[in-house]
Amino acid sequence: MRIRLPHNYQPRSYHRRIYAAWQAGCRHLLLVIHRRGGKTESLVAFAPQLMLARMGNYAHVFPLLKQAREVVWDGIGRSGQRYLEHFPASLLYCPPNKGELKVTLRDATHQNAPGSTYQLYGTDHNLNALVGSGHVGVIWDEYALQNPQARDLARPILAEANGWEIVPFTPRGENHGYDLYRFAQTQPDWHVEYLTVNDTRRDAPGEDGSPVITDEAIAAHRAELLARGVQGVDSLIEQEYYLSWTAPMPGAYWADELSTAQRQGRICPVMHDPSKRVFTAWDLGTSKAHDTNAIWFCQLAGNRVQVIDYHQASNKGIPYYVQMLEGKGYTYGAHYAMESDLAEADWGSGKTRGEQLAAFGVRFLPVPKLKLVDSIASGRMLIPRCNFDAGDAVRVGLNGLRSFKREWDAEKKIFKDKPLHDWASHPASAWRYLAVAMEQIEHVSPPRGAQSKVDFDVFAVGRSARPARTDFSVF
Repeated sequence: MRIRLPHNYQPRSYHRRIYAAWQAGCRHLLLVIHRRGGKTESLVAFAPQLMLARMGNYAHVFPLLKQAREVVWDGIGRSGQRYLEHFPASLLYCPPNKGELKVTLRDATHQNAPGSTYQLYGTDHNLNALVGSGHVGVIWDEYALQNPQARDLARPILAEANGWEIVPFTPRGENHGYDLYRFAQTQPDWHVEYLTVNDTRRDAPGEDGSPVITDEAIAAHRAELLARGVQGVDSLIEQEYYLSWTAPMPGAYWADELSTAQRQGRICPVMHDPSKRVFTAWDLGTSKAHDTNAIWFCQLAGNRVQVIDYHQASNKGIPYYVQMLEGKGYTYGAHYAMESDLAEADWGSGKTRGEQLAAFGVRFLPVPKLKLVDSIASGRMLIPRCNFDAGDAVRVGLNGLRSFKREWDAEKKIFKDKPLHDWASHPASAWRYLAVAMEQIEHVSPPRGAQSKVDFDVFAVGRSARPARTDFSVF
């Protein structure tokens, strides 16, 4: 039997360049492309060829698992054909598994045995499920909207397997997508495409060679956005079609304040001052969802807030965080978290997180309670007071703050008055807690050797990890 791949699909010239780079041996391919450029269907159509070339597990990753299901599993391409029909029926070992969003091909040499698998994932779900399957190829679709921690976890696995990755996305501000684009441009083993609407045409066999997105279509989109009263229309158009990195992410809460910080040079080298105490604010994600725990580190310098460090991790126990704090070598002033987060039972121990942390000498003060909208406003007001370290650690946190945005109502075509819960929620929540706690931080931040207003020893970590008194209450 002879089967032509890609199956039932005619790639355009800019899609064929990605194929050619992979066939030439490139294992890191980055595609920055305008909206509606056909990137997802082209990569789904290319998947069977990759799966037959090497036996293994292949992942197609989206920001949200729901998005993966809607775009690919239920998706229909420009020709009216379902995306899954790009997997030839004669190559399938079994019907596609809707529950696992997985396609399994036949073994190329033993037709009655299972071969390579293609599976959809979302970085809003348990990241361990993604990294635990030993993938030899990963497509990071809409990477600028994804939790970048997923790729960080998968990179060692891909390197050990001599695997490959394809990273397609449309810009969403100067976040981790922008960082990766800048890095990839300096690497000889990366293939990079940067395609605005001026760079793509309908030039596949049978097409007429016209622009993929016409000026008339862009003008109509702009008019519709204006009619709906959408703010920042020109910035949105520049981002979606002309790949502007400086356009803020649509619906982002703190984009303007962070852009101003960048423009004013307040994202710069900020050194830890050993003569001053360090304060931290924590978002402790729920252990049931294997959430990320996010921590901001800051010092006070007069009225300025020096943001010197950031740390995030998932699926780690209390001892990990105690060791992390001590390993930094800081002298701490106070640690802040929500009382509800501290009261939650820790991973597998039956004790609350606050009780476990206190047993190691890490004492917390509860963050004052505010309405969500008020804490978001506090987070916004704090940014102009801050200098942010330009190092890799804080930049990870800043990418989260830039990506913190309102939830989109697809039916009404408007942003809701509540945040989208995704990977950016964790650094953003920790930032909100830092902002709300700032009045207390300023109150309990005496010079070294001065008397603190806190009635227990919040400075224990960094000196000793001896257990605290059993009758201590973190509240």
